Amino acid sequence: MAIVVAVRPGHRNAAALAWAGVLAASIDEPVVAAAVVLVPAGVPSPLRDGMADADFFDLIAVDAFDEARAALGDALTATVAIGARSVRAGLLDLLERRGATHLVLGSADGGTPGRTRVGDVASALLHAATVPVHLAPVGYPGSGIDVGSTSAPSDGSGSNEALGRGEASVAPRSIRRVTVAFGSGDGSRQALELGARLADRADSMLRVATFFIRGNGSASLIASQGYGAQIATAWREQMEGTLDGAIRGLASLGLPTRFVSADFGDGATWRDALGAIDWVPGELLIVGSRPRGGPIRTFLGSSAAEILGESTVPVMVLPS
Repeated sequence: MAIVVAVRPGHRNAAALAWAGVLAASIDEPVVAAAVVLVPAGVPSPLRDGMADADFFDLIAVDAFDEARAALGDALTATVAIGARSVRAGLLDLLERRGATHLVLGSADGGTPGRTRVGDVASALLHAATVPVHLAPVGYPGSGIDVGSTSAPSDGSGSNEALGRGEASVAPRSIRRVTVAFGSGDGSRQALELGARLADRADSMLRVATFFIRGNGSASLIASQGYGAQIATAWREQMEGTLDGAIRGLASLGLPTRFVSADFGDGATWRDALGAIDWVPGELLIVGSRPRGGPIRTFLGSSAAEILGESTVPVMVLPS
């Protein structure tokens, strides 16, 4: 069992490797760096003449594996280069063969520094993986992050260490706080339970965060008529009761709740709502998936997908 971090030959993999290192240190699991080399059907390569497949794939991925060794040190226990028709197929096969516990990916190329960008490969894996999938923001752990908030963390410490523009340029050593995005669906209660177990294992704070978007559907009409603040207040009061019940449920399962806090973010857009609460170095945001029939796998609901696209901290998406 191990954390699998996907590295791409010919690309920088610093963000994914940095988060894989933080995760490994937090839950005390080894890391396997995996590179998928695309092998088109029926197209021979002159480089492969007289070379075994394994050696050829390792040659293609040598720079990516050197980057992984430099970033992860002793946490990296293996490198695996495999040939496949698609990155999705290759990684899914490797996850099963290795008995992986987590899959770590970087954001797609061309994204805004400090924000998560889901590319085609990540999107395909989010809908097919049977283990939690982590995505690191572009340029993690720093590179111009601006989450729109510099308020103190809600753990009561009073320390103003929220992520601001250009801060957190050095990767944290371990997970400092686990934040679970909580709503009325999309596997929120399962996400909270698993988030509590991860926070306990990582010896970190646990926070439950819920978001209200004033610009969604009928809410935009309500806001235009001047009732947005009243509706947001009513929503918060309702969610406070829901969260209290969910946290009591953690206690009934024997999970520690002494380090649990709750935050409420609202705004005209998802970016505004996420920026309305603080985010600290070493934060992990967990979102659940929408239940579906058939095999257990991730299947993002609309809220989870919006949160993923606007997150400025690493996100873990749970299988449904």
